[in-house]
Amino acid sequence: MSRTDTRKSYFFGMLSGHFGEEHILKDALFGARELNNFLDDGNCMLLIVRSFDGKSYTFLNNLLPGDDDIANFGRCVAIIKIRPDVIVDVSNIQANVIVVTLLDSPITSLYHAIRKVYAPMLNDSKSDDTKLLSLVKELDTKLATSSRTADSRSSLNYEDDLNFNGILRTADEISHWRDIEQSSTVSFKLKDRAIAYNKQFKDVEEFFRGLENQTLEAVADYLMKLVDVLDAIWSITDKEPLYPEERMKHLIEINGGDIGRFVQSQISKIDCWKGEYHDVKSKLRIGYQICHDWRNLITRKVNVWKQDALHPWKSARVPTEGIMYVGNRLKEILSCRVIHQQLSWLLNETEQHQFDIGSLFEPFQGLDPVLYNPFTQPLWEAALQQFAQKLVPVEKHVARKMKQELATCDSKGEQLLQEFLRYQELMRRVTIKGELVQEREALLGQLGSFAKAMADEFESLRRGRSKPKMTMATLPKLINEMNYVRMLQKRIESVWKDGEPILEDLQGFPNFANFCQGQVDSMEAYKREVFDKWVAETLDAINDRNNSISLTTTVKIMELDHKDGHLKVNFRERLVTLIREVRNLNAMGFTIPAKIQQTVQQGQKFYQYAMVLKQVANFYNTIDAQMIRCQQPMMLQAALAFENIVKNPKAQKSSAKGDKFEVTWDDPENLEQYIEQLQKAAENLSLQNRRLRKAHFSLVDKVSELFDIDLLKREQHWRDTLKQCRKYFEEIEAEGYKEMKQWANHWNHQIYKTFEHQYQLGLECINQNQPEIKVEVIFKQMKLQFSPGFEEIKSQYYRTLRRFMSLPNLIRGMNPATEGADSASLNIFPLMIERNSSSFLNVFKKSENLLNNLAKCLQQFEPWVVLGKVNMEEAVQSSCHTVEDFARNFKMVKTRGKEFEKLPLQIKLDCFLISCVPIRNAIEDLLQLLFDVLIESLKKSALEDVHKIDNFLTEALDTLSKRPQSVQEVTEANAKYHGYLNQKADLQPVFAKIVDKNKLLRMTQGQGIDEVNSVHGRWDKFEIMMESFQMMIADQVEKLKENTEKVIQDFRQDIEKFRSRWTQFKPSEDTMESGDSNSLKAALKSVQEKQLEFEDLLSNRDKLVEQCEQFGISIPEFPELDQLRDEINEYQKNWSLFGTFLEGLEKMTQEDWISFRVKTNSFQDYIKDWKDRLNPSTLAGEGYDPRSVLVVKLNNDITKYIVTAGLLKYLKGESFSPDHWLDLYRLLGISHSISLEKLTFGDILGSAEIINCNVEALKELNLRAQGEVSIRDALRELDLWGGGTTFNLIEHSDTNRNRLMLIKDYKELVNQVGDNQCLLQSLKDSPYYAAFEDKAKVWETRLADIDEFVLNLNQIQRKWLYLEPIFARGALPKEQGRFRKVNDEFRGIMSDIERDTRVISLCNRTGLRGVLNNLLDQLQRCQKSLAQFLEEKRAAFPRFYFIGDDDLLEILGQATNPEVIQSHLKKLFQGINYVKFDDSKKSILAMCSIIGETVTLQEPVKISNDVEKWLSDLAREMKRTLAILLGRCLADYQNDATNSVFKYPSQILCLSEQITFTEKCERALKKDNLNSFNKDMNEKLGQFTNVDAAGAGSQNEAQVLESKLKALILDCVHEIDVIKQLNQSRKSDVACWDWQKQLRFYCKRTVPGVPTMPWKLS
Repeated sequence: MSRTDTRKSYFFGMLSGHFGEEHILKDALFGARELNNFLDDGNCMLLIVRSFDGKSYTFLNNLLPGDDDIANFGRCVAIIKIRPDVIVDVSNIQANVIVVTLLDSPITSLYHAIRKVYAPMLNDSKSDDTKLLSLVKELDTKLATSSRTADSRSSLNYEDDLNFNGILRTADEISHWRDIEQSSTVSFKLKDRAIAYNKQFKDVEEFFRGLENQTLEAVADYLMKLVDVLDAIWSITDKEPLYPEERMKHLIEINGGDIGRFVQSQISKIDCWKGEYHDVKSKLRIGYQICHDWRNLITRKVNVWKQDALHPWKSARVPTEGIMYVGNRLKEILSCRVIHQQLSWLLNETEQHQFDIGSLFEPFQGLDPVLYNPFTQPLWEAALQQFAQKLVPVEKHVARKMKQELATCDSKGEQLLQEFLRYQELMRRVTIKGELVQEREALLGQLGSFAKAMADEFESLRRGRSKPKMTMATLPKLINEMNYVRMLQKRIESVWKDGEPILEDLQGFPNFANFCQGQVDSMEAYKREVFDKWVAETLDAINDRNNSISLTTTVKIMELDHKDGHLKVNFRERLVTLIREVRNLNAMGFTIPAKIQQTVQQGQKFYQYAMVLKQVANFYNTIDAQMIRCQQPMMLQAALAFENIVKNPKAQKSSAKGDKFEVTWDDPENLEQYIEQLQKAAENLSLQNRRLRKAHFSLVDKVSELFDIDLLKREQHWRDTLKQCRKYFEEIEAEGYKEMKQWANHWNHQIYKTFEHQYQLGLECINQNQPEIKVEVIFKQMKLQFSPGFEEIKSQYYRTLRRFMSLPNLIRGMNPATEGADSASLNIFPLMIERNSSSFLNVFKKSENLLNNLAKCLQQFEPWVVLGKVNMEEAVQSSCHTVEDFARNFKMVKTRGKEFEKLPLQIKLDCFLISCVPIRNAIEDLLQLLFDVLIESLKKSALEDVHKIDNFLTEALDTLSKRPQSVQEVTEANAKYHGYLNQKADLQPVFAKIVDKNKLLRMTQGQGIDEVNSVHGRWDKFEIMMESFQMMIADQVEKLKENTEKVIQDFRQDIEKFRSRWTQFKPSEDTMESGDSNSLKAALKSVQEKQLEFEDLLSNRDKLVEQCEQFGISIPEFPELDQLRDEINEYQKNWSLFGTFLEGLEKMTQEDWISFRVKTNSFQDYIKDWKDRLNPSTLAGEGYDPRSVLVVKLNNDITKYIVTAGLLKYLKGESFSPDHWLDLYRLLGISHSISLEKLTFGDILGSAEIINCNVEALKELNLRAQGEVSIRDALRELDLWGGGTTFNLIEHSDTNRNRLMLIKDYKELVNQVGDNQCLLQSLKDSPYYAAFEDKAKVWETRLADIDEFVLNLNQIQRKWLYLEPIFARGALPKEQGRFRKVNDEFRGIMSDIERDTRVISLCNRTGLRGVLNNLLDQLQRCQKSLAQFLEEKRAAFPRFYFIGDDDLLEILGQATNPEVIQSHLKKLFQGINYVKFDDSKKSILAMCSIIGETVTLQEPVKISNDVEKWLSDLAREMKRTLAILLGRCLADYQNDATNSVFKYPSQILCLSEQITFTEKCERALKKDNLNSFNKDMNEKLGQFTNVDAAGAGSQNEAQVLESKLKALILDCVHEIDVIKQLNQSRKSDVACWDWQKQLRFYCKRTVPGVPTMPWKLS
């Protein structure tokens, strides 16, 4: 194939980057036949390219198990097609080819691919296939183990501790030792070591497993723990061999590697150059500290290990280089950030811009600063150099800034050094150092003085002139002294080392450094000297035979000192001190002599016991002080038990001296048992004491709280707290403690103190602190008052007062139930009332004063409510006449409005909280009403003036616009003209007032009166017409002089006619005395008519006289008129008074009563005015005769009406019903023909005398109407509800498709019934309830019945819905009769409801309550019987638990129905899809699977009504049939497996194959003849694959046969694979793991209930 083939070129480019050696690879690749197969053959799916030496290449298209190199790939690339296509071009390659690289071991490559690529991707994909994810996780774990432990070049060897294959992480090391612990092939010694190591690794395993989820701070805190684990592993010296040093080096390296990589990953998450400085600094500093601390901790620990006599560290190398590369890089990054930040602090914004500080980090762009490796290190160093070059221009300027800042610093010594160290990174710059020489010299001098002071302090300590200034009480004196010297040493080293980078170039620094070094060496020598002295003294003490500090193990461990009764432990304090000294000296790095270590080890062996015993002894010696005295009787039994164990130790084994026994240190078993007994007894006593002390101090806290809880304000809280105290007491009592009387008595007295304290405080300030009483100030019925009333407030106040005074009688203290009747003596609280009775008089005096002050609170509101006590309209009309009056009042309202805002919203008077909101609202309404009345009055006044002028102008303009047609008209016109002139002068001021009033309205209301503008125009027109009037009159006068004489004659005749009529028809005295209103009204009307006629005559006379005077004619005389005038005037004067009264009264009587009843006050005012007018003196002044008949009659009528007016309020009838109106009509004698709509006030007034005589009857009628209206409305509402409320029905079809209506929404109906019952109950409180009692009782009975019926119907309907389908299918024949009756009655009830859906109709059904109760009872019985029946069936045949109640009932009801059996058998038996019956459908002959495979039962199973019995028979027969078939199949299968396929079911065939394979394979293993067996199995596989399934018969039989063959072929393939595995392992033992891990099948020759198996393997 051509070398220009783009496909090969693509593969060459890809492979050359992996292998290198392009020329060799190219020649091999382009000539490879395997590559051509892969490219051009669609069936060739694999191409493998591998090289072991980089010079020769091997190409493969497949991998065979027999390939010798299959386990060692070298360097390898696998190219895989995902589809069987021909490679055409590059795009085809990219879409169809996967490339996988492998290195050395395929297990390692697969492990890393799964762990780092596929597993994370599958987890991120959020796959729902949990089984797949579980398998991937399991594969990852197995591969990790294989990758770690399997060496592709050598066999596994756990015994080789120096084999680190696969140990790349700490988790690998932990897993390595766990695998050893779980392995069954390693030696016991190695497993024992693994157990010990795993015990230590257990503490850090979780830490490393979840390391990526940790924080830097958490890792920094965990380092010490990790090093302690390494130390614990290294210190395991009782397991041989010891943990190898090389392996520990490797473990430290991978630990450091894990930690270093974690630090890198955490720092990589932040932007080191642009991130917020403090965050970046914190992360970098912690990261560096982790690396630095790890190195220091490991170094110190290795130095300690070097001193270990049992397991010394021999190597000089400490394996921490790797992590320090990371640490140093972080330190360099931190230095750059600190320099940049320090420059930002020192330079202002202008200077920063000038020196381009923002570009300092540009050299680092493109570099990941955290990732360290040798390849990037030169790039990093170059970037650091560029960074340093960028700092050069700013260094001198920064030095000047730093010099200024240091000049202002007055610190000395270490503090001054810290000021320099603030800019430590800048101080390292050479230029800055040069500029700050003087400051650094000063620092050096002060550090020298500081070092000299530390040296003097050390010298003083060394010579004994002083003691350590800092000590720890728990450490021995020696250790405190050496720690103090170490501290001085560290401080000198600190100023020396920290100052060296800043001061090393100064001339005096070498002398300073030499001095510091000398002092450090002196201190080190002193520590060594002290240590040597301590060693000598300790060895002498150990060797002292008389008083050795070594532990004597044969002495008693504890003794009682009979002098002071204290318990003492025979374990020397010096030995305890020695143990602490050795522990601390070891930590300091000193080597402890072996004899001292041996003494310490012996002491440490019993140290734990000794400390426990000392604790017990200390507890015994101090327990009396720890107990609370009043609680001691409660712990008496536990204390005696503890003391008995101390004085009489017992053990399982007695000594040789007899029964007496002493526990010694050299008897560990009895020692432990004795300590355990002591601990248990001490713990029991301690627990009791702690429990009781806790309860006691809990009570202290609670009782202390009672001191601060205001008994008056927070009585319930006080009681709750006291209840909690009793709860503590009861809990202790419930735990079985006795003898509690002393403790209870103590606390009763304490509670008494707290209660009396609060009781006395409450009595002193009861007015201020008792529960708040809310009061409102209201203005009601024209009266200022409280709500609730003052007497009710007073009563409530005194009730609270009396209750508080009697509180001691209600308090119950701590009364233990175990004390019986004596506990009553503990109740001391009632005595408190008598002891504090002297305070009660003062309490009552304060209470009276408080109530008096409360009553006075109303006085400040009295001036504000005056407006509410007068008729505001009348007041305004009487006081406001001019514009000034209105303006003054408007100003007053505004001023009072501002003062109103200052009124308080509420007044706090001790315990009374007086709400002023209602009275404020009332006052605000009054002010607003006054303002409105002023507005209306002003507007009314202005309109009256406008109308007055307007009427004048209307009349004047009308008159002036007409031309007079007669002398009279001329005369009238002239008279009117002159009158208009006079009126004009009078109306000019009125017009000015209109303007002022309109202006005031605009100022106050915002708008004026529109009519004012139109009046202006008409006034101007009037003035023009007045000027032209005289000329028009002169023209008309001449025309009228001729007709005057004729008019005079006509007038005389008119006078005579009038006199005749008057004489005949004038009223007589009889008419006036009759009192008949109609006659009087007719007489009045006649007089008025005659008066009008006479006035017309006089008017005509005056006109004639005037006309004659105007025309110069002699004036005629009319003497008759004078006589008539005197007589008519006398009559008119008397009757006009009566007419005026009737006129006013008539206006009111014509109004309908319904409208007039709201303004009866106008009638009262009218009668009152007339009463005043008819006063004799008033009448005489007006010229009336008080003794005239008409005046006397008027007085009588007015007296009668005054009485009637006061009683009209009872006739308003606002709450009257039609019945009440009928009663009123009857009472007043009003005709029933007058309807209420047509009833007038005149009709009422006409019955005035009756009204006056029936006052009490009218009052009673009014009260009755008001009381009955509320009851009537409620009952009417119930009637409406009963008539309109219906059941909400829904259609339901039962099991037999019969339609039935059911009730829906029971809950809403029940709520409505409950609301109506509450409404009816509230009516019973009315005094007028008796009139409606019968109807109310009817509704009360109805609602109670409806409530019961609806609730019962709801339960019956739910139970019927559940049971109906069950019984409809014939379940529970014994209960069918019961349910049938229930069903018929329920359907009957629902049919009645459907016909009449009203809820009230339930009450009309006779005997419904008994029917419903019976239905409910019967349904409950049916349901209970059903549940019991089903449970019995399930107990008889447990497979019934697999199906629900409905299915089970169907089976039970139709146990012999083949269709029902077929539908439910698959639910009961997983493998049975259906069964075959005999012709009569009475027996089951065979069972069939879902694919149609049929198994004929050995014996038919008869179907009976006892379904659980025949189902159990079916299950047994199924097992029996399969067992027999298995035996037969095993016998036939050996001889002719192929023919057996046609005879037996698939399950039996597969099982036979497995059993046969197991037997033959084990035989082949024993005979080492697997190759021959493999050949036999391949031949069997060939036989199965050659079977023609199509020739089996019908399509279904072919399908069944094909399924059998597939199962057998799969089993054979698996078995052949097992044989290959066994061949590869080259094992010939049945017990080998490769065989034991397989799934194997064996068969017993005999099975209970089954004939003997007719087979035997040959």
